Amino acid sequence: MINILPKKEKSNLEHEYIIRLIIVVLIFISFFSVVVLLLLIPSYKYSATKEITAENNLENFNKKNPEININKLNDEISATNDRLDFLVAKKPKYSVSESVIDSLLSVRTSGVSFTQINYMNRSDGAAPIQIIGKARDRSALHTFNDSILGNSTFSAVDLPISNFVKPSNIDYSLSVYLK
Repeated sequence: MINILPKKEKSNLEHEYIIRLIIVVLIFISFFSVVVLLLLIPSYKYSATKEITAENNLENFNKKNPEININKLNDEISATNDRLDFLVAKKPKYSVSESVIDSLLSVRTSGVSFTQINYMNRSDGAAPIQIIGKARDRSALHTFNDSILGNSTFSAVDLPISNFVKPSNIDYSLSVYLK
């Protein structure tokens, strides 16, 4: 195919084409924007009406209930918060850190699984960690007990003999004491 147009005119035509394409796209975007705005008008009217209704209801409520004072209510909330501050300010005597949990997980032997790890703060000052779980058999539970005793993080283990009644699939509960 022979190109009869000179290069300059060809580039001018391409430039005009791009400009016309941009104009058409902008017209479509403008048209759709106008349509969207027209469709939003009923929602805006509805919201404005609801806002006015809510404000009128609040004014009527405040007129009918003059004994409710916002400042008095805020003062009561502040007083309640002040009384509850002792919960935030009181730090526990013992806390279980991630290192203790990691130590428990590291001494866990095969055939033993945990279902619960509970931290208890007793009145006598001791703070045992109760471990509840399942053991495959007696030897797995005994090996787990020995591995806890061999760890330097823990001082004692309270493993009731009743945990060894079943020969396999044992539900156990033991208490571990921190050093």
